[in-house]
Amino acid sequence: MLGLRIFRVSGPSMTPVLKDGDFVIARQLRPNRRFSTDHFSRNSLSIDDIVVANHPNLGKIVKRVAKVEEDGVWLDGFALSSSDRHSIGKLRLEQIDARVLFCVSENRIRSMATRVKRYKSAE
Repeated sequence: MLGLRIFRVSGPSMTPVLKDGDFVIARQLRPNRRFSTDHFSRNSLSIDDIVVANHPNLGKIVKRVAKVEEDGVWLDGFALSSSDRHSIGKLRLEQIDARVLFCVSENRIRSMATRVKRYKSAE
């Protein structure tokens, strides 16, 4: 099984990379392989990855990986109005459910790697 799931983006915190109402296709991370130092592993997490996480207060959230530590990750959004990594807090690796691979927006499917690179180069 591929372990792919579809989530709907709610809110403006990931604008302009993801918009309110977009859908994302994400690959679930296996519980025993959520973190790896091998950045080419499909189950490792890297800075700027877009992930779906289970936040204890906010519920299911779609955010960008801002910092990776051995015992957890810091997440934030792209929009200035988004909660920053300190208000979201560090999440345990077990709370990261999936890595977003594609975005379905405006009747198109786009790779997240392409969208994040395009946004970063425009900054």
